[in-house]
This record gives sequence, structure tokens and C-alpha cells, in this order.
Amino acid sequence: MIFLSQYYLTSIFSIQRLRDVNSHNESIARFTLQEQKHLKRKHDQELTDEKLRASTAISQVRKQAAATTTKYESALKQQNELVQGYCQLSEEVADEFVSLSKTYDDKVPALKATAQKRLDRNKNLKEKISALKDELEVTHEDMQSQLDQARQDICVLQEQLHQKIEECEEFELMTQLAGEDLMQLRCHKLKKIGNPKSWDPIVTQLVIEMLAHQTPPSCVSANILSVVKLLMPEAPIIEELPSIRFIRNCRTVSLHLSKTLAAYEIAKQDIFLQLFTDGTTRRQTEFQNLVIGILTSSGYRRVALDSCIISEEHNAESVTASILVAFQRSGKLLDQWRAVTQEMYPNQPDLLDGIPTSKDLSLTKLAKGFTMTDTCNTARKIQQLLKDEISNVCKEKGLADEEIEVHTSYC
Repeated sequence: MIFLSQYYLTSIFSIQRLRDVNSHNESIARFTLQEQKHLKRKHDQELTDEKLRASTAISQVRKQAAATTTKYESALKQQNELVQGYCQLSEEVADEFVSLSKTYDDKVPALKATAQKRLDRNKNLKEKISALKDELEVTHEDMQSQLDQARQDICVLQEQLHQKIEECEEFELMTQLAGEDLMQLRCHKLKKIGNPKSWDPIVTQLVIEMLAHQTPPSCVSANILSVVKLLMPEAPIIEELPSIRFIRNCRTVSLHLSKTLAAYEIAKQDIFLQLFTDGTTRRQTEFQNLVIGILTSSGYRRVALDSCIISEEHNAESVTASILVAFQRSGKLLDQWRAVTQEMYPNQPDLLDGIPTSKDLSLTKLAKGFTMTDTCNTARKIQQLLKDEISNVCKEKGLADEEIEVHTSYC
């Protein structure tokens, strides 16, 4: 009984221990399962991350492979194009070589024939050269003999030349004795000279002469040509003719020439007999004239010193001042004439003796003269002002009152 009890207790203890072991095993198994699940989840997570990194790396590798493939394909395409170009170029070169070969084959016979002709011509030329050398030797001998003869002829001609020189010296002496008579027979060519080109004084004088004869400017050149062709048809005189513009500009020269000659004619006289002035209007412009009466060897003459005096204002004082200025300008023309003459003929001072100076054209020569105008009020006032100016100038020159006797008259 005790044994059974002990056995029973032992069995109970064994069963209890077994239960404890089982519970412990179960707890261990439970803990192991959870740990396995946790490890599995961790492993799965790491596997997933590894797959993600692998897929990312694979995609990058694929992109790099695709880019590299594209690059190699492009390079391969270029290489293929270059190969095709080289192939096409080689075909063209081959065709051109074939064409040149055919051309060479076609031209070689012609070139050979041309070369043969040139050789034959060179042979002929050599033969001709040798013949010409022989002829040259013969000609040289002939020329030497002719040269000797020419030297003898030159000696004879030199003697004749000395005789001709002596005759020319005699003719030159005769020409100098003839002087201006022979110079008048010399032909003068009508052409522009100098730089810049301009007409010489002879052409200008010819144009002014025709204008003075009231020839229209448009007819001057034609008249010059007609006269020269009629008088000297064979002489090479006219190379060119003056233009209408030049001829019209010569009218200004003619105006200055006329004023200078008028001042010259008046200034030569010792006394002036009369001073006449009158005014008129053209195209709403008023102007005055100035005429001086002088007594020359051929009788009484009236010379227009200025036929168009325009004053600043249309009153008597302004007109009188303009008339006095006209006297001064005419005197300056005489001085300019003297200066030009002295410059052109420095070795002939006697020419200046025949040209009056500006001092010779003075109002003091009217100390015993007359002033004449019409009877309008302005003209009479101008006359009185001129009379006073003449008296003042005479007094400034040292004339006494008894020597000053200016008379007035009316037309």
C-alpha cells in the first residue's frame, strides 16, 4: 500500500514533471515560432530591399546599356555612311580613270603627230636660220659700205648745215628788224591753257570785241568759226570754241573794261566842263547815271562814267553819296590797271606814264564847271549837294574861293 502510495506519488510527480516539461517545451516552441516568424519577416523585408536595389541597379545598367548601344549604333551608322561614301568615291575615281585612259588613248596619236610636225618645223627653221645668217653677213658687208658712204654724206650735210645756220641767223636778224609786222602774220591757236584750263587773253579780247559790236552771246562762237574758216581755211587755228557761259561771263569783263576806259578818258583831261546826272526806274528799281562833259582835241565829248548807280535809299543824300562812291570806284579801276601793267611789263615804266592815277579823277577839276539836272525837286537837291561837295573838295585841296565857281544849269 505504501509502495503503491509511493508509486502513485512518484507517478503523480512524474506526471507533474512531465507536464512542466511539456509546458516548458510548449513555451520554448511558442517562443521559437515567434522568433522564426520575426526572422522570416525580417528576412522577407531584407529580401524585398535587396530586390528593390537589384531592380534599381538593373534599370540603371539597362539605361547605360541602351545609351551605349545608341552611341555605338550612331557611330556604326556614320562608319557605314563613310564606307558608302568611300565606295562611291572609289567608283567615281575608277570611272574617271577609265575616262582619262580612253582620252589618253585617243589623244596620244594626235600628240605624237603634233610633236612630229614641230620637229619638222624646227628643222626647217634651223635651215632658214642658217640661210639668214649667210644673208646677214652679206647684208652687214653692204651696210658697212653704205655706212662709209653715209659718213661722207654727213660731212657734206654738216657743211650745208653750217651754211643754213648762217642763213637762219640772217633771217632771224631780218625778223627782229621786221618786229611786229611779222608777229601779226603768226597763227594763234584757239585753245584753253594753264591749270586749271582757261582761255587766253586773245580769246577774251575777241569775245569782248564781238559783244561790243552787239553780237548776241549765242552767235559769238559761230561767228569766230566762220571768220577763221573764210580767212584761213587751211590753218589749224581752232581746237575748241568758248562756251555760251564763258561768253556771258565776258559781259562782266566788258562792263569793267568800259568803266576803266571811261575813267581813263575823263582822268586824262585837266578840267571837266560839265557833270550831268539823271535818274530813271526799271522794274521798280531806281538808278542814276553819271555823265562827264570834257573838251578833247577832237572837240566836246560826253563820257558816261557810270550808267547804273543804285543807292541804298531813294533820297537826295543817298544818291549824292552813291555818285561820290562811283568816282572812287572808277579811280580804283585806274589803280588796278596800273598795278597789272607794272606786273606784266616791269621793264617798261614808260607805260605807266600814259595811265592816269585815281588822284587824277578828282572833283577839283569841276571847280569852273557846270552841274546839270532836270527840274524836279529831288534832282535839284542832288545838284545842290553835289555843288557843295565839289566846293568842299576844292577847298580841301587848297583852292581859294575865287578859284571855285561851280555853275548850275537845267535841261
